[in-house]
Amino acid sequence: MSYLIRALCILFLMITTPWAFSQQRLVLTTTLGLEYFNTIGELVLIEAYKKIGIKVEVLRVPSKRSLTMSNSGQSDGEVHRIKSITQNFTNLIQSPVSINHVDIVAFSTYPGTIFPHVQTVSISKQGLMMLANNRAEIFLGDSLSGPATIKENNIQGVYMLSPPVKTIYMYHCLNKKNAHLIPEISQVLKAMEASGSIKEIRDHYMIEYFKKFD
Repeated sequence: MSYLIRALCILFLMITTPWAFSQQRLVLTTTLGLEYFNTIGELVLIEAYKKIGIKVEVLRVPSKRSLTMSNSGQSDGEVHRIKSITQNFTNLIQSPVSINHVDIVAFSTYPGTIFPHVQTVSISKQGLMMLANNRAEIFLGDSLSGPATIKENNIQGVYMLSPPVKTIYMYHCLNKKNAHLIPEISQVLKAMEASGSIKEIRDHYMIEYFKKFD
């Protein structure tokens, strides 16, 4: 008899509160384009949230629209943004753990670390082609799109110099309506960082990404 009562109680709960048995879902936005960069953050968060039973869906939209959606609560948050973003978008709460980064590096047609003239352009291909055609001596770009552009366009005689000029770290943000998730997801991300899981996800993706240009 007691077994029947328990079974009926479970059935009642399933009918009246189905949300309790469904997986929680977060909809995050990120910048449209920059596939090589944003996908790393997406993969890290999908793995991290899976550990706490939450499914992540990512919408790729123009950068300003992404921030408008996440800050207003139309989406649940941002995949990742620079650390200072919350100064202007005050409804976003940031996890303290960096989940992605990009190195700003110099490209040149000759080895060395002396930068006699820096040519500033907005497009990697344009800047790298200027180097190849001896119209510039140094181009500043990032360590992800730069090598990919060189391979994709078969640009000869242009090299990425080291060390990086600057490293920009990226942090996951949630809208304040999801503030209760920040401590838990930050704990998971810290564990992934300590174990090397974040680096492993990044390295694996980059290996597969650059295979496209071989």
